Amino acid sequence: MPKYDGDDDLETFMKWLQGFTSFLDVHRLVGPENDHLRVTATRATLTGPAETWFDTSIKPGVLTSHRQYPTFLEIILRMADRFISPAVATKAQQSFDKVTYSHEKGIR
Repeated sequence: MPKYDGDDDLETFMKWLQGFTSFLDVHRLVGPENDHLRVTATRATLTGPAETWFDTSIKPGVLTSHRQYPTFLEIILRMADRFISPAVATKAQQSFDKVTYSHEKGIR
């Protein structure tokens, strides 16, 4: 499984997320019936500050009044909000805007 340590880097976060969702797909951890397993697996991929954040922020009763974890999607969105700063997201958008494509030369 890919690991994520909370780097404030959109490319690192997206690479981890893509690798992790591929892992979930290969192991057939898809659909609402496997949401708890995806949440548990998410915790197993985290290290450093991201691991600490999960252990202190994502636990039953913290984000919801229920005795269960938030959904996988809620956790991923909260991770992005916590670890990817607006400045990094803006920088990534500016880099994307500079990309050009031509049929003859491809992506530049």
